[in-house]
Amino acid sequence: MKKYGLVEKAPKAPAQLYNLDTDPGETTNLYFKNPEIVKELKAKLEEYKKSGRSAPVRK
Repeated sequence: MKKYGLVEKAPKAPAQLYNLDTDPGETTNLYFKNPEIVKELKAKLEEYKKSGRSAPVRK
């Protein structure tokens, strides 16, 4: 995911989080500003992966 990030906005962010209501152009990565949302979304992703509804990309 990092290769798609906006390096100039959050160079050390391992992923991206945007508020599409206020930033539809995805110009400000909020990954570090909203750790509670990141934690919630990571937990939801793990839940989906365990249930077979989602799987990591294989290269």
